[in-house]
Amino acid sequence: AVVLLALAGAGAALLLPARQSAPPAPPAATPQPTPQPVAAASPAASPTPAPAATPDPVAQGLAAARRLAATDPAAALEALLELRENAPGSPGVREALVEFVSGLRRESLTPGQAAALREPLEAAAALDIVDAQILLGDELRESQPKESLKWVLAAAKNGNADAMLKSGLMLSNGVGTGTPDLKEAAVWFQRAAEAGDPRAMFALSECYLLSKGVTRDPARAL
Repeated sequence: AVVLLALAGAGAALLLPARQSAPPAPPAATPQPTPQPVAAASPAASPTPAPAATPDPVAQGLAAARRLAATDPAAALEALLELRENAPGSPGVREALVEFVSGLRRESLTPGQAAALREPLEAAAALDIVDAQILLGDELRESQPKESLKWVLAAAKNGNADAMLKSGLMLSNGVGTGTPDLKEAAVWFQRAAEAGDPRAMFALSECYLLSKGVTRDPARAL
């Protein structure tokens, strides 16, 4: 636009260019947030594998003996004895030996089985396993009466009332001694009677009544 400016006394008019307004200032720049570095994702940790369980040699030995028991009792007993020798303080080994030999007593062994079991049974009997001592006494009574009496007496000394009675009967009949030993027989009848065996009570009563190894005493025989 042009502005007409009149100058007094000059009579002239000058055309001056109109003052142009300053251009509008550009809008202030909006500050941008400083980008933060992005942490790299750490790789997922792999789970630590659980250590493999160590086989228990005692459990393995007991399992092996059980597998043998049905077909080869002698081998099963030998396996248990070996396990006991290699791990004498392990719980359950002696208990397994006692249970196994107790089961043998409840069975009717063939002559072949009895012969095969002789050595391992003697090893078990030497460990004061009473059923092994009684089983040896029973199996050897006819063929080796002296050995039979030795093992029956061993079981009696370990507190078995049945073995106490058997010891008294064998001694009174001279089995394993060659001649009767009535005095020693009465001792074992007495011990078995004190342990509550009614058969021993009857045998001891007969000793007092008939003066077998003891002084006759009818009153004590009742």
